[in-house]
Amino acid sequence: MAETINGTIDEILRKRAARYSEAPIKAVVSRSLGDFVGCRIAGQSIGLPMNVVEEFAPLLVFTPLPGIEGVLGVTQLRGEFLSVLDLGKLLLGKAMTGAALMVVLSTPSGRSAALVDEILGKRPIFESDLLPESQVALPGPAFVAMTRELWALVDASRLARLLDHAALPAHSDT
Repeated sequence: MAETINGTIDEILRKRAARYSEAPIKAVVSRSLGDFVGCRIAGQSIGLPMNVVEEFAPLLVFTPLPGIEGVLGVTQLRGEFLSVLDLGKLLLGKAMTGAALMVVLSTPSGRSAALVDEILGKRPIFESDLLPESQVALPGPAFVAMTRELWALVDASRLARLLDHAALPAHSDT
């Protein structure tokens, strides 16, 4: 009986030694694409780069400015005049209606506000989060990738160019 127990213990120890001597499994490291804020715009889930998003606020009132493509009007936020942009129109070609929220975006040429339907949250995005390019039809030229959760990611420099082109000149009291 003692021989059987010793044999069993020896077998267990051999299996453990073999298992512990195996090379460790290397973790797959995925490159970070940065932090993105998810929001729904004209029915599309969009990831805006966190470095251009300053804040979200309710859009209480704005003064319409007809005739400027992608610009709905102007509003004030804590005394600052901001262009109110229709990101649905600018990014997707679909005009937005009825949004009660705005995202304040900052570009090198100034700040502007854009309508959003819903805030989805903030999260880091890694290359491993993306769908393969062969499986994706991006909704417009400002987009660079699509996540597995179907957030269409916007490129920060393309967004800045688009906003700078569409926004009204910055207002200053000085």
